[in-house]
Amino acid sequence: MTNTLDPAVLEAIALEAQQCFLEEDAPEYLAVLRHGLEQVELGATPDYKALMRAAHSVKGGAGIARMPSLSALAHSIEDLLEAWNAGKIQDTDSASILMQQGIEELAYMLDSARSGNSEAVEANPNLLAALEEFRVSLQQDQTTSTASEDPPEVSSARVELVLSMLTSDLESCLVRFEELLAASTDPMEIRDGMAILTDEGILLGEAFGQPWLVELLEPIVELTHEIHNEIDFPALAHSLVKKLRQKRDRVVEGLKSQKLDREKAAQKEAQMQETIDHDASLQGESQERLQYLRLPVDRVERMGSRVGELITAHERLTIQQQQLRQASLNLRRLVEQVKPVRDAVQTLYDRVSTDESQASMRPARGGDAIAQRVGESEHLETGEADNTTEFDALELDRYTALHSSLQTFEELITQVQETRFDIDLVSREFAQNLSGLRGDLDRLYDDINSSRLVPFKDFAQRFIPQLNRINQRVGKKSTLQISGEDVPIDKVLLEQLQTPLTHILNNALDHGIELPGERAALDKPETATIAIEAQIEGSEVAISLKDDGRGN
Repeated sequence: MTNTLDPAVLEAIALEAQQCFLEEDAPEYLAVLRHGLEQVELGATPDYKALMRAAHSVKGGAGIARMPSLSALAHSIEDLLEAWNAGKIQDTDSASILMQQGIEELAYMLDSARSGNSEAVEANPNLLAALEEFRVSLQQDQTTSTASEDPPEVSSARVELVLSMLTSDLESCLVRFEELLAASTDPMEIRDGMAILTDEGILLGEAFGQPWLVELLEPIVELTHEIHNEIDFPALAHSLVKKLRQKRDRVVEGLKSQKLDREKAAQKEAQMQETIDHDASLQGESQERLQYLRLPVDRVERMGSRVGELITAHERLTIQQQQLRQASLNLRRLVEQVKPVRDAVQTLYDRVSTDESQASMRPARGGDAIAQRVGESEHLETGEADNTTEFDALELDRYTALHSSLQTFEELITQVQETRFDIDLVSREFAQNLSGLRGDLDRLYDDINSSRLVPFKDFAQRFIPQLNRINQRVGKKSTLQISGEDVPIDKVLLEQLQTPLTHILNNALDHGIELPGERAALDKPETATIAIEAQIEGSEVAISLKDDGRGN
């Protein structure tokens, strides 16, 4: 039994991978390539390894997304970057132009793929041919590099050593040989001195990686190790010394020029880095690389909805806090109204306490009289007791109960007042916490919304490579003028507008803009202007596109 996937499922997986590449991965790699191009144009040294990784990722992603033409273009750009990183490129101006055209073509192809049929997107064949021709020329230059008159490329760490060898060690060998030529005319002695010079020179050339020195002296070795009576060794010696000095001087000059260029480049890069560090310190930004997290749009929308619900819940809590505040005020008014009653109760309590104190003294005297009578009755056999007392016990109990009730009432009033103070304090703290919470919710809501917003210029600049491509195709000249560059617009909406605006731009060039000859006859500038503008109108953003072609 074999398990096979449904072709429809495979097609769905391929489309999902393609969408992920076009919407998430490719824009990030393209941003890396554009940043590297900006550094090259500024004269700085970009991170070629990062650029090569970005081009390689585009190549692989395009292959998975079934876009072979885009993969081939990314492969050519990767080859160009590899040659640049290896120091094989001498014509940096041509390489910069090709790199710029390649990156612009990549951007155009990605935009076209997002707007329509990705499989139908094809790279400019002329650009692919130019990149291939440049790559082949680099290989030819590499093959003939050993025979070039230009000084070999020497790493910065060895420049000083090579310069010291050429101006000191090799110069000492030449000076000793010239002293021999000045002191002797014997051809054999001059031949032996020439053999010593060639052996020392070849040794220096091999030790310090100078192939030109080895190539120049190797033919002389055979002449000095054999007897050639027909050779004029004095003349050959003078010619050899002259050639060595001339070649040595050109190499030294080239090395010094390389050293000076590298020092200037390092100084310029240091100044740029100092400027970047200064700007970062002013803005309080860290020099660490920013970390980005990609989220699906629907998840961002859910987050925005949740924050909106939290803001609504905050409003309900605010209303409840206001109700609590109003209840505290009502309780405060009631406490104020109870104050006269409390004062009356306090007066009654004081009078009852006074009466009770007086009543408690009368039973004491009555008790003494009773005790006296009881004592007397002990001597009486009749056993009569005195039933007359000055204070009734039931009356004492009544006074004690009233005193307890008044005291309890007084304590309850005090507790109500303290509770009102507590409620008022809680209400104020509740209001302060709600105010801080609303500020945090507002900032969170703004952050979520701003994560969906991009400046209009980031969207409008996508049309520039497309405009240049169409100009070349139809033989017209036009430039794109962008207004409202800083107007923030929802990125999702912009992606939905990509296709209709592309169609409008194509129509403007195909049918609206005249050919240069027609514009000259109409006293119009040779280069037409297509203006795209974004304006905020109330709670909406209006995008307009117009040109100065026919009808203007």
